[in-house]
Amino acid sequence: MKRKISFWAICVGLMLNVLPVQADLIWEPEGDDFYTEHREECEYINRTYIANGPDGQVMVYESPLSQEIVDVWEKGKAAYISFAYEDASGVLWGIYDSGDASKSGWVCLEHMARKYDSKTFCEEYQDQLTEETVLVKGNEENKVLFWKYPGARENSEVIIEPEGFELHLTFVDEEGHKWAHVGYYRGMKQYWVCVDAPAAEFETLYPNGAVQRGVLLAGTDITVVEDTIYADETEQVTKDNETNEGVVSGESDKDPNAQKEQTTQEADEEQVSLVAIIIAGVVAITSALLALLKKSFGTKK
Repeated sequence: MKRKISFWAICVGLMLNVLPVQADLIWEPEGDDFYTEHREECEYINRTYIANGPDGQVMVYESPLSQEIVDVWEKGKAAYISFAYEDASGVLWGIYDSGDASKSGWVCLEHMARKYDSKTFCEEYQDQLTEETVLVKGNEENKVLFWKYPGARENSEVIIEPEGFELHLTFVDEEGHKWAHVGYYRGMKQYWVCVDAPAAEFETLYPNGAVQRGVLLAGTDITVVEDTIYADETEQVTKDNETNEGVVSGESDKDPNAQKEQTTQEADEEQVSLVAIIIAGVVAITSALLALLKKSFGTKK
């Protein structure tokens, strides 16, 4: 009996060790020596910024301590900044990873404006947000559109479970539509869904156009950024998007961050599948070993 309990304890331990694979992942920059050395001092910010340098340009440096310039961005360029580092002078630097080491580096965030997104929306309308539990269900195809904020033009199509899911923070827009905040869902972070019409497109929700949010970003002369040029986009990517208009989620104006989140969502689902396979394997091995132990005990008797 003692052997059985000990063996089951080992099996449970193995199962607990594989379960954390399902946890949300934060993708970290690779190949950046400064980030690797100062990893513990960097803060995860996960925001998109727009170049807004004093001279109409933003310099991308090899590191916050280096004078070597690896790239120059014109005003209006948007870039995803994953982590920030504060130097000894109190200057905040953001790391930009384009996938091309020769163009990746660090930018001074004082010369960057934040793109208007879900977090910015919550800051601007915090006094109009209500704690309320609502159930969100998709259309007949279980489709729901995720928006960066109520009134945004960008959306991402998500297929949910038939039973739907609950959300707990709501907002009613100028047209009377009720929206609910999605903190996290299958790798998708910081989005909003229209509770009244979860699968409705922008033109249906706002036939006369939506109210502009944060028309001027604080302290800048940059207007709401919906159609920005991303720092890692090329003319070829733009041409491909125009050619393949409507192929992905019925939209051609998705930003690279939405695509990154979609990739993360797919990775999460693959991780869940992998965990299920591992657990099934552990259970199978457990059953086989128990059968052998039972047979061994029986032989001894």
